[in-house]
Amino acid sequence: MKTIVALGSGTGSTIEFFCQKILDEKPNFSISALITNNPQSQLLQIAKNFKLPYHLIPYDKTNIKKWDKNMCETLNLYKPYLILLAGFLKKIGPLVLKQFPNQIINSHPSLLPDFGGAGMYGSKVHKAVIKAKKTKTGVSIHKVNKEYDKGFIIAQKDILIEKNETAIELEKKVKQIEKPFYFETVKNILNNKF
Repeated sequence: MKTIVALGSGTGSTIEFFCQKILDEKPNFSISALITNNPQSQLLQIAKNFKLPYHLIPYDKTNIKKWDKNMCETLNLYKPYLILLAGFLKKIGPLVLKQFPNQIINSHPSLLPDFGGAGMYGSKVHKAVIKAKKTKTGVSIHKVNKEYDKGFIIAQKDILIEKNETAIELEKKVKQIEKPFYFETVKNILNNKF
């Protein structure tokens, strides 16, 4: 069975969605551990609920090399086939990227390359999309490289933007499709459909 390690920084709602879908569907892959950089993250509770190993690796901007090394050592414990970023707000270090080439994927709430890059996450993306008067947006699943949101795009799903739609309404709409689309994309990757 192929294994995933999931990384998150916040509420972990996408990771929780994945854990529940795996429990319900019993696909040919599983999540073997959860990792966060944030002691206030909800990942500990999710790990308890789904009986998964949990690791807190606090981000230390004064010693990024050490953090990168700790991340690498922890990931190596599980030998993941894929590393799933879900609301993980720190840049993946060069050691992890080197050790796990083409194995780290992320979901982004816009049609990349538009509205990606440093600082573009969550509601900031949707506000920028509305401000730019776009008629459509969507979700992008991409490989992670050394630049924010610049990795190879694996799959995208479009969403039409209604006239006079607010950023809050758009965010809700994107979130509704993002989790199932991310899950299906991961399933396709693990079934060698890409």
